[in-house]
Amino acid sequence: MANTLVGQFQTAIAGIYGAVLPIAQNLFILLAAITITWSLIWWILEKDDPVPIFVSLLKNLMRISFFWFVLINASSLSQAVISSFRMAGQAAASAAGSPTSSLDPAAMVATGATLANQLISNINVSGVLGTIGGALIGGLLALLMFIAFLVVAAQMAIALVEVFLVMGGGVLLLGFLGSPWTARFGLTYFTALVGSGVKLFMIYIIAGIGSALVAGWSASLGAGLNLTGALTVIGVAAIFALASWMIPNYAQALSSGAVS
Repeated sequence: MANTLVGQFQTAIAGIYGAVLPIAQNLFILLAAITITWSLIWWILEKDDPVPIFVSLLKNLMRISFFWFVLINASSLSQAVISSFRMAGQAAASAAGSPTSSLDPAAMVATGATLANQLISNINVSGVLGTIGGALIGGLLALLMFIAFLVVAAQMAIALVEVFLVMGGGVLLLGFLGSPWTARFGLTYFTALVGSGVKLFMIYIIAGIGSALVAGWSASLGAGLNLTGALTVIGVAAIFALASWMIPNYAQALSSGAVS
């Protein structure tokens, strides 16, 4: 279900990209025309020394040509950037001992459900509060275990949706690259793109490390636990969830503004 939701976002954003791209192209052409016209006006006014104006006009044409190429190829270029971060994250996770199949939101939800089921089936707390109290404690601990992995899955899904939004809707900002006066708005697209890629890269690493540790947690839960052991496993799972939520966001913030 989680993967289906992410896929639906991806499909919807692809449609948005097709609708926004012509608007961005028209904006780019308008701003580029204004820039070239302005340069020509100064060229005419400064007839005594047109060389600096000609050099400025040539620089503008080179800049406009480059950014026009970026605009019309925004989809493939942005996909290449994100795919590079994604492949790097998957390679790092595989090096940590995590299978690639576990690195998606649905797999994380399924892992949390499996561990929660093992915990509630094998925890032994009957000597603490009796059968009913023990069942309640076991159910609560199993719920906390599932929530920990649900947080990880949510962070992965949010990161993927964020990437699709930047790649699809953010292409409108590239239209501002037609003029040096508004280019700073267009450069925020690259900043957001790299920031989203870094965030996704860090999530894959952390999720991969956690997935590699799941086998040990599953073995501990399957062997039977008392209340202390169950709390220990849940505490580790909670730290895993907090790390997957905080570290990628921090890495994304550090990378913001690094592109110029």
